[in-house]
Amino acid sequence: MIYKVFNQVHYLHQLSVLNSSFIIQHGSLDIFTKFKCFKKIKQILFSILISIFACTNNFLHWHKPTIVGFSYLRKAKT
Repeated sequence: MIYKVFNQVHYLHQLSVLNSSFIIQHGSLDIFTKFKCFKKIKQILFSILISIFACTNNFLHWHKPTIVGFSYLRKAKT
């Protein structure tokens, strides 16, 4: 999962480098191309957020029973 996130960040970096070199070669980009690029960046950032959320959610899923168990034991003592 972390490897996947790293790949997406690396891809985003490559995309920005590619985009800047394209701007240097062709002057200014038209609005449509800019919009497509921003849309792609937004999709990548959103997928990174989702994968981070999935990691934490997975962690909670596996460790929740122990957390619930500890709180139950604490209540049982009092």
